[in-house]
Amino acid sequence: ETYAHDATNFKTLGTKIKSTKADFMYIAVYTPQPAVALIKQLRDQKTSIKILTNETLFTEDVVVQNKQILEGVVGVREYTELVSLEAKTFAEKYQKKYGEPLAFPALMANYYSQFYLLRSAINNVADKSSAVRDWLARLKHWEHALGRLAFDESGNRLAQYEVLTTKNGKVELKEMIDSAVPLPEPEIINASTSPQSSTLAR
Repeated sequence: ETYAHDATNFKTLGTKIKSTKADFMYIAVYTPQPAVALIKQLRDQKTSIKILTNETLFTEDVVVQNKQILEGVVGVREYTELVSLEAKTFAEKYQKKYGEPLAFPALMANYYSQFYLLRSAINNVADKSSAVRDWLARLKHWEHALGRLAFDESGNRLAQYEVLTTKNGKVELKEMIDSAVPLPEPEIINASTSPQSSTLAR
């Protein structure tokens, strides 16, 4: 199922989700407003499904403003400390330009650093796509605002992630996960999203 990024009415989708009788669902969202509306309408329909999501819903203002709606929601975000010189410089420049701190530090640092990563690849192996791919596959301990970057043999980034939940209008840490440690693959309701739409699927 998909919905527009500015959708507000999720009654039909909520009914369909409830009919699956799934234990939990995952919602990946670009902006918090539609996800909050969806979760509220699921609550209104007395849907008991557990909700997992990404870091978009775990900013302090979103959680405080939607305390009852988001109670018990679980989410995952990449762990970052922003302690390197590049990270501190990036955060300071952002604060100066926009007058506010980074809302999603790990996500924004990743977007910022990817351009420097691509430049490093091109400087090292020119701009052939296959050469860039192979250079990235061999990459170990490249550092920038996102922290230290390395990949496993499958091409997945090695990083740490925070499992969060909301309780009484506050974000609480449930667990830290290291992606270098293999985890079993559970059967879940999956969701993917873009700035234009979100997708829910089994």
